[in-house]
Amino acid sequence: MKISSLLLGICALSFSYTLQSCNSNSGNAGNGPVELKLNFKPGAKYKYVKESKESIEPQIKGASIAITQNMTTEAIYQVTPSGKDKNIVFSYERIALKSGNSMMSVEFDSKDTAKQSQKMFQSITDVLHKPYNATITADGNIVSIKKPTSLDTSNATASELNQFSDTALHNMLQQLFNVYPGKSVKVGDTWTTKGESAISFLNASADNTFKLVSISNGIAHIEVNSNLISSPEDNPEIKGLNMRGTQTGMLDMEINTGLIVDYKLSRHMDGTMDMMGISAPTTITSDVHIYGREQ
Repeated sequence: MKISSLLLGICALSFSYTLQSCNSNSGNAGNGPVELKLNFKPGAKYKYVKESKESIEPQIKGASIAITQNMTTEAIYQVTPSGKDKNIVFSYERIALKSGNSMMSVEFDSKDTAKQSQKMFQSITDVLHKPYNATITADGNIVSIKKPTSLDTSNATASELNQFSDTALHNMLQQLFNVYPGKSVKVGDTWTTKGESAISFLNASADNTFKLVSISNGIAHIEVNSNLISSPEDNPEIKGLNMRGTQTGMLDMEINTGLIVDYKLSRHMDGTMDMMGISAPTTITSDVHIYGREQ
């Protein structure tokens, strides 16, 4: 496999797993117990922007291949009237990525119409501005996901179909909503969640620990620490995968709505995976910035 093919493959997988990447109380509780939960206002629109900067460094036949990738996604979320759980309609407004190494690079931005005709990015442009539906509990559990009926996958490859799978969408939503404690908490309290985390072109199982550090002006400031493990079971298309690492960061959450207003994560994973028919020692580092606003 040529390095250019490897790069394009990683680029495509990265988007796949990027697809796979909210509270009631007045916010004036000081250091007393607060409820941190999904409480978006019915009818209101919220915009989440996710920016990631990643470096993938496999060692192949004694040579290091440094691959960098930057990706930005912008999506609109709106709650429709429903029962106890939240029915959320969401759509992607923008997807941009740039990936490269010392030999070549590829770049795409859905706002640049001159690049939308490239066939390798057709599966990305197909999901833009299409309404997806998700039912999510107040604690952030994903109950169901419904893909748009207008999504044309008749000519999609198996790889492209995987990008729109329920699993990929479920993992993407987990990154935004699998953060709530499911109980009232006060400053100093911790809680844990388990889920999947999309890191570069692979999925990793994540054991997350959150700690409420402080509260100010209706915003809960939360410390995040996670242990990450990536295996072939999580990524059946990647052979010989054995990666482990950690992620650390801070999350600022609006207490009244559960909206993530600022979320910064740093990730580091080391291990091996099969590349070009050999087991390659690999290091992945990633910085992620997620921020949300009511529209």
